[in-house]
Amino acid sequence: MFTQDNKVLDTIYKVIDIIFVSILWLITCLPVITIGAATASMYNTVIKVHRQSRGYVFRNYFSSFKDNFLTTLPFMPVILLLAVGLFGIGYLLVPNREQLIYGAYLMLTFFMFLELVLFSIHLFLLAGRFQLTRKQLLGMALRLSFSHAPQNLLILFVCFGLGWITLEYWPLSMVFPGLFTFFMTYLEEMTFHKVINYEDDLKETVPDDDLPAWDDRFDDQ
Repeated sequence: MFTQDNKVLDTIYKVIDIIFVSILWLITCLPVITIGAATASMYNTVIKVHRQSRGYVFRNYFSSFKDNFLTTLPFMPVILLLAVGLFGIGYLLVPNREQLIYGAYLMLTFFMFLELVLFSIHLFLLAGRFQLTRKQLLGMALRLSFSHAPQNLLILFVCFGLGWITLEYWPLSMVFPGLFTFFMTYLEEMTFHKVINYEDDLKETVPDDDLPAWDDRFDDQ
């Protein structure tokens, strides 16, 4: 009986943590250019608090946000410009919307937009999980976004599915960011294992000489 009660309480605490981390993400995303740091911090926090049962949501989130801010800051303006440019260029350069070339451009734009979304997700989650340089982040994010098609399709399906539901029922925005990240901790970790050799413990290391050690932000502070 006590075991069942503990499981119920543990589930309740995890749901509350998911709500807290989702709200923190929404607040820290408001400047827009901080979306990268916020996403990296949310992933770092969910991994540590939920998967490793270590640390506290607020302290870990803001500590991770501070660490990731400068690393991820330059990426957001570029990603936003690319997203706007993908659709804006076609609108300006193809005056006749009935031309075949316009339809082909839309299909190409849609594919490129999906790849940009995948690239952004992988980029910021890598930033939250590893201590990497911007060059290393770019290389790994590009590799992940153009490989492992089944995982990437599932990521897109869940991401846009939750996004659509949130638009219909906006109060769920206080839950879905953390819920999506919790889902990603399982799917993305499997993908990370395929491109980086590491041990999933408290003192992870990356054997490649070109890569730095695992993020010491996962150590207890």
